[in-house]
Order: sequence, then C-alpha cells, then structure tokens
Amino acid sequence: MKLIFQFIRPHWKLCVATILLLIVDVTGTLVISTFAAEMLNLGTSGASFEILFSTGIKQVVAKKNLRCAVERQETIGELTGIVEEYYTGRNVIKAYNHENDSLEQVAAAVEKNRIANQKADFLTNCVNPLIRLLTRLANVVIAIIAGKAMLDGTMTVGVVQAFFQYVNQTAEPLTEASFMINSLQSALASAKRTFELLDDEEEIPDPLKPAALEHAKGHIAFEHVSFGYRPDRLLMKDICFEAKPGQKIAVVGSTGAGKTTLVNLLMRFYEINGGKITVDGVNAAEMTRSGLRKNFGMVLQDTWLFSGTVAENIAYSKPDATREEIIEAAKAAKVDYFIRTMPQGYDTMLDNEAANLSAGQRQLLTIARVFLCNPPIIILDEATSSLDTRTEVEIGKAMKQLMNGRTSFVIAHRLSTIRDADIILFMEHGNIIEQGSHKELLKKKGAYAALYYSQFE
Repeated sequence: MKLIFQFIRPHWKLCVATILLLIVDVTGTLVISTFAAEMLNLGTSGASFEILFSTGIKQVVAKKNLRCAVERQETIGELTGIVEEYYTGRNVIKAYNHENDSLEQVAAAVEKNRIANQKADFLTNCVNPLIRLLTRLANVVIAIIAGKAMLDGTMTVGVVQAFFQYVNQTAEPLTEASFMINSLQSALASAKRTFELLDDEEEIPDPLKPAALEHAKGHIAFEHVSFGYRPDRLLMKDICFEAKPGQKIAVVGSTGAGKTTLVNLLMRFYEINGGKITVDGVNAAEMTRSGLRKNFGMVLQDTWLFSGTVAENIAYSKPDATREEIIEAAKAAKVDYFIRTMPQGYDTMLDNEAANLSAGQRQLLTIARVFLCNPPIIILDEATSSLDTRTEVEIGKAMKQLMNGRTSFVIAHRLSTIRDADIILFMEHGNIIEQGSHKELLKKKGAYAALYYSQFE
C-alpha cells in the first residue's frame, strides 16, 4: 500500500495544484462576469447556463466512461489470460489440431477489447467538443440579448466585449477540468481492480513473540485438526496422528482424497480451522512461517525452475552453497552426468519453463535442491512420478539414504514404493480412515488392502 501512495503522490500533487488554479480562475472570472452581466442587465444567465449544462454533461459522461473503462480493463485481463493460457499449452493445442479454434477465440477477445477501447476513448474525448459547443451556444444567446441592448442604447460595445472575454475565460478552465475528471475514469477502473486484490483476505500475521525452533528433531503431531477451504464446508475433520523422529510416513489414497492438502497444512500454506499441529511439541501457529518452513525440504509433483543457470536452480534451497556442495547434491540426486553433457554444464542457462529439459530431468533438479539444503523433515509429493523405472530405483536408494534419521512424508500412488513406511495413512474424502504399517493394514483387509491388491489384477 505504501508503494502505491509513493507512486501516485507526484501525480496527486499535480492534480491538486491544477484544480486549485482552476477554482481560483473560475471564481474570479465568475465574479467579474456577473458584475458585467448585471451592467448588461443579463444577470448571470449566460454563465449559469454554461456551468449547469457543463456540469450535467460531465456527470453523465463520467459515469458512462467509468463503466466503459471497467469493461475495457476486464477485456484486457481476459485477453491477457487467454494469450498466456494458449502460449503455455501450445503443444497440446497443436497435438489436437486446435490452432484455428484458438485463433478464433483470441480474435474474438481482441475484437471485444477493441470495442471496449473504442467506447472508452470516445467518451473520454467527447467532453471537450461538447462543452465548447455549449460555450458557443451561450455566446450566441448572449450576443442576441447584448445586440438588442446596444440597439436600445443601454450599453456600450466595450462592456459587451469584456463580458464575452470573461465568459470564454470561465469556459476554458471548466473544459479543462471536465476533460481531466473524465480522463481519470480509466485510472479509477484500474484502481478498482487493483484494490479488489488488495482488499482480499490476507494471511494471519505471524505472532509478535514467536516460538523458536532452530533445528527440529522431527516429532510431528496432528491433534484433532479440522480444515476447509470455506469455514462452513470442512474438508477434514478430527485428523489425529503422530510421527516420531526418523519415521517414514506414507500418505496414500485416491485422487482428490486430500493427501497434498495434508502436507500443505503442515507447511502452513493454509491455516487450519480447528485443533493444532505441533513440531517437536511447539504449536506451528505460534511460530513464524519462515521459521517453520526452514525445517522442511519439499519436492512437489509439479516441478518449478526459474530463469537462471542450472547451478543457481539447485542452490535455490541454499543460496550460500559452494560449487562443491552443489555438485555433491547433484551427484546424490543422480543428475550430475546429464548436467555435464549440457553445453555449459552447471552454468547452462534455463528459461522460465526449462523447455530444454525433460520432465524427469526437471524433477531430478528439484530433488537435488533437497539434498543440498539437508533438512530435518522431508516431504515428497509424487517426487519420482516423472522418472523411468531404472532411474526411480537409483533415486530411491539415494532417497533412502537421505531419509535415514529424518522424519519424512511420502505421497505416492504406487504402493510398492511405500511398503517400508513406518506409518501409512490411507485418506478418503479428506479424512484418514486407516493408519498403520503395511502388514497391519493388509491384515485388516480394509480399503488399503483392496487398493494394494487391485494393482496386481
């Protein structure tokens, strides 16, 4: 918010100064022209006519202009979203031969934006000619009345000339002010969309006196946790489990069961609606988010690499890492060989989509990040989903070494990869319906056993 005010402050000062000058100019001119009008026996009819109609036009046009400006901003946002979406998914569009359909939709969005721009620009620029037309009409009326008065011998040419000069001097600031106010409607429309975002509900601020947890041992507990994206519709109810230091916790279930949401709550990407989550006995809500998250290393199913070198992408988890540490992490993640085959090795530049890497290679780089930061608690969300079987086996060995002595949460669809987990949490519709070791859950012959045996059918 402070940055916004710093940006508009110089423009705001200019607007205020201009408006003050206009007020002084119009007020002084009106006083003198009214006096002259009384000498002409015209009263304030000409000036009043001009001011009233100018104000009316300004209000009518400004309201319509604001609506058109809002529509223009909406169409710009819609067009930008479509272009970004189609550019990101261009390969899928080509694969299904939807180039012409995509082109038509972009063209339709461009035409919609053109019409909105045309309306807004017309309303912005029509104020000046309208008010100038009114000024000329007022001059005609005054000229007719003044001409009759001069024929009757009740006034002189000099007084009429002075009155016309003051009327024109009054009209010009009104025209300028009307154009300025009308032009501001576009800025107001942009500000409206900006403040809709700024007014959205923010994160709960960190506590003023947060609890400190420098290096966690890895004791995690969910105590009667409830959560919902909307308070009136809870997704999770009364979630309870405990992970002791060094244990491997596997989270399984069908798609949409709430597996990723569970670890997102642990990382405080979302705030829980009830209960508490503790790390080494410390309530996560009593810690700062950065203080909590520095104890975790996370590998997501959706990889993210930024524009920069390969080494910089690996070092994202530890910015002060040396080149030797980066290489060791890459070797541990079985990614060192293919990096050295790249044109500049670790100094090869990647674009923001890392299009020059395969999905598996991108995932290996994100795994190398976790090896580098060496966290006490690890979260793997389908971390090997984009790897071939041989590479997955090799990474599995390295991961087993990395997880040794550390608490780890593993989300997996292939149950063969989590049979050695200390605790398996089977989730369904956001709740944990079964938990225990692999052998214990098979003996229960419940939902986990049914899912496990279904893989061999």
